[in-house]
Amino acid sequence: MIDFQQLFRQWLAPKLAEIAPRKPEEIDELADALYEQWLSSPSEALDGLSPRAYYQQWNDAQLYQEVLNYLDAEMPFPDPLCDELTARASVFGPLMVRLLTKPMCGHQLQMVLDRLVEMQYAPMLEDCLLLACQSDEQAADAAERAADAMTNFGQAAGRLALQALAEQQDPAVVDRLADIVASTLPGAQAYPAILALFEQRRDARAFYARALAKLGEEAAIEPLTAALRAEDLTYYDYLALRDAVEELGGFVEIERIFDGDADYQRLQDWGDEQ
Repeated sequence: MIDFQQLFRQWLAPKLAEIAPRKPEEIDELADALYEQWLSSPSEALDGLSPRAYYQQWNDAQLYQEVLNYLDAEMPFPDPLCDELTARASVFGPLMVRLLTKPMCGHQLQMVLDRLVEMQYAPMLEDCLLLACQSDEQAADAAERAADAMTNFGQAAGRLALQALAEQQDPAVVDRLADIVASTLPGAQAYPAILALFEQRRDARAFYARALAKLGEEAAIEPLTAALRAEDLTYYDYLALRDAVEELGGFVEIERIFDGDADYQRLQDWGDEQ
C-alpha cells in the first residue's frame, strides 16, 4: 500500500519555508490549495502519475483488493482511493454493502460506513437497519455506528426506522431508532411516535424530551409541562424537560426542590463554593 500521507509531507516540505511567514488564516487557505495542487502533481513514487490519477488505471478487482488491504491493516482509506470508489459507486456500493455482513472491528465498520455515506448509496439502509436493531450488548457499538450512518440519508432512513419501531422490544433498540426518526423526519410525521414513547418511557424522560424539542412541534409543550409535576421526577429530568419547553417557545413556571437528588446536591454544593 502507498503511504500517501508520507508522499504529501515529502512534497510539501520544500514549500513550508515559503509559507511560514504568512498569517495563520492565510496558511489555512494555502494548505487546502497546496493539497489540491499535490493531488494533481505527477509523482515518481507513483510511476509518474498524480495521486488523483493513480487509482484510475486500476481495474475493479484490483481496487477491491486495495480496499480489503486497508481494512485488514485498519488504516484510513487515502483520499485518492476514496475518490475513485465514489466515482465507481455503481460497482463498489454493492460490494461495500456486502462487507457490512462480515465480522469487523468498530474501526473497520466505520471505514465502510463512511465510504457508503460518501457515495450516498441508499441501498445500504436496509443492512444498516438490521445492524441498528441488534439488541446484543456486544453488538451495541456496531448498532450505534450503523444508526449514525443512517441519519445521513434523511427522510428515507427516518421512514424505515419508524416502520421498524413498533416491532422492537429492547429499550436500547427503541431509543436508537427513535433518535433516527426524530433526527430525520418532519416534526408532524415523527411527533405521534415520539410523544407515545415519551409518555411510556418514564425511565428515559430526558432523552425523549430532547427528541420532542428537536421536532419543533409546539403541541409538545403541554405534555412536557405536565411531566414537570411528576412525583418521580429527577433533577436531571427536570432540566431536560424545562429546556425542551423553553426551546419550543414555552415558559416554565413550575419550580421544584430536589433534596436528596445527587445531581441537585452537586449543583448546590458547587454554588456554595462559588
